[in-house]
Amino acid sequence: MKQTTLFNLPEEPNAIIRELRNYLAGRAVGISQDDALLEEVLKILFCIVKFPDIQFSDDEMQTAKTIRLKFSEVRTDLSKIYTKDEEILLDPKSIQFVIKGLSKILNNSGSQIDIVSSLYQAFIGNHIRGQEGQFFTPKVAVDFLVKAADIQPNWRVIDTACGACSFLCESYRHLVSKHPNDKVSYFGKNNLFGIEKDEKLARLARIHLSILTGGIAHIYCSDSLIINNKSLENIKDGMFDLVITNPPFGSKIKSADEETSRKYELGFKWELFSNDYIKTGKLNNNTPPQVLFMERNVRALKENGILATVIPESLVSNKNYKNVVQYLLKNCDIEAIVGMPESLFKTSGKSGTHTKTCLLIARKNYQKKVSKNNKIFLAEAKWCGHDSRGNAIPKNDLPLILNNYLQFKKGLYKKSNHLGYIISESQIEDFILAPRYYDIEIENTKEKLRINSELVSIGDLVKQNILAITTGDEIGKMAYGSGEIPYIRTSDITNWEIKLDAKHHVDQTIYEKIKNKQDIQEGDIFMVKDGTYLIGALAIVTKHDIMSIYQSHIYKIRVLKNSLELTPFNLLGLLSSSFVQRQVKSKQLTQDIIDSLGKRIYDILLPIPKNKKELDDLSSHVKAIIEFKAKAKNETRNLLEKINSSFS
Repeated sequence: MKQTTLFNLPEEPNAIIRELRNYLAGRAVGISQDDALLEEVLKILFCIVKFPDIQFSDDEMQTAKTIRLKFSEVRTDLSKIYTKDEEILLDPKSIQFVIKGLSKILNNSGSQIDIVSSLYQAFIGNHIRGQEGQFFTPKVAVDFLVKAADIQPNWRVIDTACGACSFLCESYRHLVSKHPNDKVSYFGKNNLFGIEKDEKLARLARIHLSILTGGIAHIYCSDSLIINNKSLENIKDGMFDLVITNPPFGSKIKSADEETSRKYELGFKWELFSNDYIKTGKLNNNTPPQVLFMERNVRALKENGILATVIPESLVSNKNYKNVVQYLLKNCDIEAIVGMPESLFKTSGKSGTHTKTCLLIARKNYQKKVSKNNKIFLAEAKWCGHDSRGNAIPKNDLPLILNNYLQFKKGLYKKSNHLGYIISESQIEDFILAPRYYDIEIENTKEKLRINSELVSIGDLVKQNILAITTGDEIGKMAYGSGEIPYIRTSDITNWEIKLDAKHHVDQTIYEKIKNKQDIQEGDIFMVKDGTYLIGALAIVTKHDIMSIYQSHIYKIRVLKNSLELTPFNLLGLLSSSFVQRQVKSKQLTQDIIDSLGKRIYDILLPIPKNKKELDDLSSHVKAIIEFKAKAKNETRNLLEKINSSFS
């Protein structure tokens, strides 16, 4: 595909796509709906993809003539998708602009986007899918799962929630790069299957895959979760060598009706008996889609088949889903779990989700024995995909993690860091599979600290009546602004102190009702327990902060009389240490919407110096800093009162 000059377009692929959408929306005559504009752009894209050597000139009329001629060939090849009368409806100038934009993206070999999915998001809107818990998978994650699964030409492969067909298309490309022969051609035309319940997306997926493979794509518009679905007669349990997918997720999404849920083991409530979850006869009111899809996907696999999937981290860390982890462990050997950055699914500052996800690879082992010696590869990617504003970032940990995983598969991987570490199935605690929970670098640090410190868990200190831990109360938004008493929330805690002016205040009546229950005293330590970025933030209560109340997302930690010489000040210092804060990060697990440290605070180890002078010195230094901060805050408060009174 050869080009001459380019329009003045941005460099970033998603920015180019937004520019295309805005240009067409303002210019196209007789085509106003975004889905209709998308259809036109896709017609041009598929012509360029199918005929990579096509040449265009700067003459708009000639370019339009060339692309329409090529589309007539595409239309003939895809007669089950395009009618014989369909044409490209854009005017020549718009056609030229679209070609220039698409060419710039396609010629950028380093582009980390799936152009078809990105076009759909820009024109149709990510929020439409997001309301159903469905977000297009970033290309970096697609590439990782495809390469990690190591697809073979004789496999049957399915994506049970295929969207625009990213996984299936990348699977085909991967095989072509490794096996450029007739076996791959057969694979592309016969062994790739996809299910998508959105009719427009199913059609898009069908076109996407058909253009790539040159065959008729086996994409079904249907609901994957409906068992014995007449429209899916060719899709059977135990049929596939690989299920590779990113199913919808969200705790508030209704995934199936009662009749459908009854056909799933995980559609029922489970209860814990002697460290084992047992299915009851009581149906869940609304089982989240990620739960049912886990069972749907495992059931679709042949024995020894591979599941390669994106999942929300909460599915393998939330206490409500422990039975799901047990189901997975009893039916599969887990081979790898890779934690992803929270910004992975951010496509822009407004679109996408901050939900933390993991990439899971498991091998079906329905006849699994009791042995728990199976080794599991874990990793935590810090960089890949997008930043919190949806901008593509140059850093990408996934290629190195992938290489480490492939070495692990060969039995050659020996390193232990956040880009790859190994645990055995017997080391899994409390049905938690989130990689960050087993942070290997914490384990490495423990050995160094034991030389000069005693590692004592917060839980043990509570049992010994050295520490007391409680949480606050929620008072409801209607109480905000009703009075002058500070209501301390997580955002009011920073740099060891409570902010001078809390964001919300309540009236005296509310304060009087719960002040005795909350019992705030000088020297109490506040620690954020729920949220995302603030968990682990600390503040110490001074005499100026006592008349306040605090919310339930905060722990109140009090040091009681003890012989260990622990004080509020040296405890504050110990809690602020990188070793403790790293533990906090590893144990703050996703609870669907926000992260929570929960009762895992009791598992955190404090490095208490064996040398008591070090502990005394720490206490003195922290106390001096707190007194300085308290004095400065009080002087600021007095000055503000003086300023305000002078203007009243």
